[in-house]
Amino acid sequence: MEQATVLLADPDTDLLKNIGQCLRKEGYGVLTASDGQDALCKFKLYNPNLMVLELDLPGIDGLTVCRTIRKSSRIAIIVLSQKAAEIDRISSFKAGADDYLPKPCSNRELLARIKAVMRRVEGNSLQESSMVMRFPGLIIDKFSHQVKTPRGNINLTKKELNLLWFLASNPGKVFSRKEILNQVWGTDELVDLDEVTVMISRLRDKIESNAQDPRYITTVWGVGYKFEPKTDL
Repeated sequence: MEQATVLLADPDTDLLKNIGQCLRKEGYGVLTASDGQDALCKFKLYNPNLMVLELDLPGIDGLTVCRTIRKSSRIAIIVLSQKAAEIDRISSFKAGADDYLPKPCSNRELLARIKAVMRRVEGNSLQESSMVMRFPGLIIDKFSHQVKTPRGNINLTKKELNLLWFLASNPGKVFSRKEILNQVWGTDELVDLDEVTVMISRLRDKIESNAQDPRYITTVWGVGYKFEPKTDL
């Protein structure tokens, strides 16, 4: 199972460091953001599994961040905030938060809440999660037939999505055009091998920010193609 990644959004750098160290010891990947704009950028680029969010963020406030994320994602969101009034808790849940913790809060309790929320979210979306793959800067959602990038949602045909899903299900493995043809088109379809080349090119034009320097689908000259996402986004 892939390592779960937590995005911590808080202007308190000492708190970010303290919680970040605790989460890394527990095996989580950790991203940090000190303002609302940075939090949204990190969310779009790295597709974290969970966010720990302060409401009082510079620039874009936490409630706006939460509402914005909820328009496109069901990731777990825990509000950890110095704002502890009842109206703040209610507003957080209305914005789409899964849990709310007032500060100060021990790392032990936060960790327990994170694990509980992750179990709940994963349990509620077991079917969906089995049909969603996440990579840096790319979400392939076969359940809703959507592909998401930092540039927005990308529209793919059914065949294009099946091709991307097949390659992404086998990261790092090289497939010849004939193997791809058999897996994606099926052996019963009379399709020329050049159709694979054409569709790979079309797919790159849609999902890559620069099709001439692909970050996801790589050509292995004389052999075929492989899905090997670069992480330096």
